[in-house]
Amino acid sequence: MKTKFILFLIGVLCLAASPYGFGGGDVVINLDVTRSLDFTSDQSSFQLTFDNYRQGAVTNEVSVNYTFSGNSVTRMTDLVSARVDQDLPGINFQAQMGAFSKKSGDAVLVPSRSGFATLGTLDTGLANKVIQSGSGLIVDGTASITYRAAAAQNLSAGQHTVVIIVTFADN
Repeated sequence: MKTKFILFLIGVLCLAASPYGFGGGDVVINLDVTRSLDFTSDQSSFQLTFDNYRQGAVTNEVSVNYTFSGNSVTRMTDLVSARVDQDLPGINFQAQMGAFSKKSGDAVLVPSRSGFATLGTLDTGLANKVIQSGSGLIVDGTASITYRAAAAQNLSAGQHTVVIIVTFADN
């Protein structure tokens, strides 16, 4: 008796789930995909050193690897920008966006200029977006930014600390 009841119950459940079974109406499912913007780097500090103090001298170059990921990236220009927190007299801080390595998505980042850009206290654009397919709203990949400093005048000896603020904006 117990076995027959279980089989009967399974049969009723199958009929209820069947498109030919006991109707019951549509089920509305609301699905929400949260907006996401993620941006990380593999370094939080580094050292730049001048090999001499004369005007025109350039420091060593340091490349920092970044991961860029966003699913609602509507902006087309200056998605990646950088600035310094303060100007140091006679020293120009510079940055250059490297090639973007796409992991997934339908758009990529491309350098907004060739060569190094001089950074000031206002944002300087380093990368734009190119849509490869679809809506172009999903950017997901890695790129490096290379940093250096150049002497705009003869420099006095000393150590300085400057913060470079890098921004990844989606709109």
